[in-house]
Amino acid sequence: MKKIKKTLSLLLLLVLSLAQVGNVKADGTKGTITINNAIVNETYSIYRILDLETYDAQNNHYIYRANSKWEAFINDANKGGKYLEAKNENGNTYYVWKENADQVEFTKEAIAYAKANSIETEASKKATSTTVQFTELDLGYYLVSSSVGSLLHLTTTNPNGEINEKNTIKPEVDKEVKENSTGVYGKENDATIGDTVEFKSTITTGAGFKDYVLYDKMSTGLTLNSDSIKAYVIDNNDEVAIDKQYYTVNTNVDGYTFTVTFDNEFIAKQPRNTKIVVKYTATLNENATIEGNGNTNETHLEYDNGTTETKTTTTYTYKFNLKKTDADENEIEGAEFKLYDKDNKEILVVLENEANSIYRVAVAGETGVTIKVGHATIKGLDAGTYYLEEIVSPEGYNKLTSKQEVEVKGKNNDNSFHINDISVVNYTGSLLPETGGIGTMLFITFGLILILGFGLLLVTKLRAYKANI
Repeated sequence: MKKIKKTLSLLLLLVLSLAQVGNVKADGTKGTITINNAIVNETYSIYRILDLETYDAQNNHYIYRANSKWEAFINDANKGGKYLEAKNENGNTYYVWKENADQVEFTKEAIAYAKANSIETEASKKATSTTVQFTELDLGYYLVSSSVGSLLHLTTTNPNGEINEKNTIKPEVDKEVKENSTGVYGKENDATIGDTVEFKSTITTGAGFKDYVLYDKMSTGLTLNSDSIKAYVIDNNDEVAIDKQYYTVNTNVDGYTFTVTFDNEFIAKQPRNTKIVVKYTATLNENATIEGNGNTNETHLEYDNGTTETKTTTTYTYKFNLKKTDADENEIEGAEFKLYDKDNKEILVVLENEANSIYRVAVAGETGVTIKVGHATIKGLDAGTYYLEEIVSPEGYNKLTSKQEVEVKGKNNDNSFHINDISVVNYTGSLLPETGGIGTMLFITFGLILILGFGLLLVTKLRAYKANI
């Protein structure tokens, strides 16, 4: 009898505890869900899978009922039923989490079900700052999704739920250089020493990251024009200049040519996949690598907890070998030339190596010289058509009366380089006979000998004739 009374007392206590759970009834109580570290311009949506009828947070007592929109999902043993277990007491069904059930898999199946069955959200908001808050919510167990990616969240409003956004999409960077002959950006270009070369680095923004710093490193053959660095946002294919208060350029960085640091608030306001373009120029200088590996420019982006892959462009410049010959292809000394581009503008050159007759295209401030041959190498030229004008001809040879065309070819498809060998021919004639010269003397001498011979013969004949009379 005592045992029965004790059992009834325990049941009574259990019923009372369920009836007075935490002393909080969900009816009329409103809750909130706050998302911290939200990603600006991303959309956050919430679904109430379970209704929270009553709870006692202090003792961890919660009564969840199926939300009518989700009842079919929850009670399907192959869907929500794999994760939630139905408990039935006194005809009222409530739900508890199954032991060792996978919450991540549950969220994936739930969002797939919502999309497949057009389940309406309780609310959706586009983030205008790094905090998003849903208010005046009926209490429940909520699935929170975002437009950022596949990661999802679960939270209970009791009455307030809080989530820290952990979704991220890594930013990326690309780099290109403009080919001046076509105006098209790509990974390679050709240039003449002294030319201005145009570059651009394109950042594609991610989501959930900050502290964007663009790093740029040029090889010694390129000199940065530091005033040229400008940043833009691409808006409907238009370049919109970014106010300089939102980025800082530093040209005094160990190991790099410059960096561009972006303001975190500015980055946070950019939707993911926003294109941020940094444009700048450099001059191909006197230290330029001729052919070979070319002149490189490297870029990468660093951000909190990450670094992008390094992207590289290459600027090539070329040379040609000049040889002065006679008609028999023998090298001859003493000629001097000037070099012109296709627009008939003179290209100044300097003698870089006298012993090997190597000339280089001059840079600003250098005084040009004529190209003296025999033979010479002229380096630092873009691929294209040039012209040589003979200023001085070799002694005894005719001076050329017109400019000689030179075609400088660039890199071959197999990444080898064309050998640009140019021969310029001068012609000469032989010495012509002159009056009073040795030819005339020989003729006269030979004639005198003949006259003397005939004279002697005549005298001999006359003597013989007289003797016979």
